[in-house]
Amino acid sequence: MLHFYFIFWATPPYVPFVPLEGTDADLFFDDDVSNEALIELRRFVIDFVETHEPGTPPDLAVGTEHRALRQRSNVMAELTAGSESDG
Repeated sequence: MLHFYFIFWATPPYVPFVPLEGTDADLFFDDDVSNEALIELRRFVIDFVETHEPGTPPDLAVGTEHRALRQRSNVMAELTAGSESDG
């Protein structure tokens, strides 16, 4: 029983492969080409999970959360671009 508890006590906390902040967050490569490939891989994982398991909760597939963040960032980018062109 002690071994069972040790498994949960000694394991590091879960860190999702696709960060909840978005596919372009937490890039860990030094060059842009590798980071772009990582972003594409993360997008592929999201699309794959949503295609094959559409009922997967957002905290597991994180696709829904990413879409919402992406939409918010696109809206903010449009608002910022609009305010820069006005002034």
